[in-house]
Amino acid sequence: MGRRDQLVRLDDMRTLVQTVRHAAVTRVQNGDTQRIGEGVCISVAIARLDTVESGERLCRKLLSSLWFPLAGKPFAAALAPNTPILVISNFTLLGDHTKGRRPSWSNCAPPEQAHSLLHGISQSLRGSGMLVTEGYFGEEMLVSVENWGPTNILFDC
Repeated sequence: MGRRDQLVRLDDMRTLVQTVRHAAVTRVQNGDTQRIGEGVCISVAIARLDTVESGERLCRKLLSSLWFPLAGKPFAAALAPNTPILVISNFTLLGDHTKGRRPSWSNCAPPEQAHSLLHGISQSLRGSGMLVTEGYFGEEMLVSVENWGPTNILFDC
């Protein structure tokens, strides 16, 4: 496996994690909105080969990673209980643009699998004491994020 293959793995779940002052997602169809205050916004793309274990691995990584400043040191504190988290489905994170002019999403999980795994991730985070709000799966959304830091980290699980 070459260096490029090690850096870009599109057969794994990909998650963009952002620390935010606030974030919101609005359903374009009818204007319904879900929002959080200061916390974390995670955009998740579920790949075909992902399993429940992949989602559990992501949750462990999210809960144990050092995101926030503590005593003047950056990236020194993990998520505290009751941290607001906005979970958004975003299959486009798995877009493969290595060939041609259009990205391919052939590595993305089918909608039923992706929805089930994404819901499981949200439930796992809730079970760990986080205040989880979900976006609108499979629908066109307007996403508003005010980054804090800014901290934007990609996880491949």
